[in-house]
Amino acid sequence: MALTLKQTIYKRKSIRSYEATPVDQQTLLSIQDFAENKLKQLDEDSPLKTVARLTTATSIKSMARWKAPHYYVLFADTSDSDYEMKLGFMYQQLDLYIQSLGVGTCWLGSAKLAPGVCGEDGLKYYITLAFGKAKGEMYRFTDDFKRKERKAISDVVDSRLEPARLAPSANNGQPWYFLHDGKFMDVYSSGGGLMSKVTGDFSNFDIGCALAHMYVDNPETFRWVKIKEPKTVKGCKYMGTFRM
Repeated sequence: MALTLKQTIYKRKSIRSYEATPVDQQTLLSIQDFAENKLKQLDEDSPLKTVARLTTATSIKSMARWKAPHYYVLFADTSDSDYEMKLGFMYQQLDLYIQSLGVGTCWLGSAKLAPGVCGEDGLKYYITLAFGKAKGEMYRFTDDFKRKERKAISDVVDSRLEPARLAPSANNGQPWYFLHDGKFMDVYSSGGGLMSKVTGDFSNFDIGCALAHMYVDNPETFRWVKIKEPKTVKGCKYMGTFRM
């Protein structure tokens, strides 16, 4: 029985070992429909131009020692100043959906397009999402998540931020910090950390993933805005403001 997206937040994990057998056609068609028709944009007044291309291992070069039967390679309009965050917001919804069906996923920040594989006109390749049937355990308990404590990610300890706290991030850097402002919350990024010099800085994308979890947890009330004069948080960059 499939989980809801909200339930999946508390059970998902990055899968790094896959069965070679492809996902069944009915499930694959459901995933494709969700990717093409069901993803919510972070800023609907300024939607991101993006394409997710379904492919196989022959289309990418990856440093991972394992292979998955399926991959989504993601392209975006990099002229949008918030494209990384918007991309993370959209496709973390896809990550949750795939895992809700009992199919494993893993973000591959180091993956590149294989020689001869063309991109999308006007759009730049950014990241890859691997997926397939997991070898071993598909899900985990909330206590198994290795994450910062609630008091480390917000000015006020707030259980409502648990979905964001559990979001995936590059090198498990968890670069998010939240300030409360009445009915709204300002979100800040602390950057990619030391490892980003080796693996690349995906902190803005990670913030988008955390916001996707907040949207999934509050689909009826979530609203996104940018304020002109946000408060300053030392060592952090203001990314935007949302209402839960």
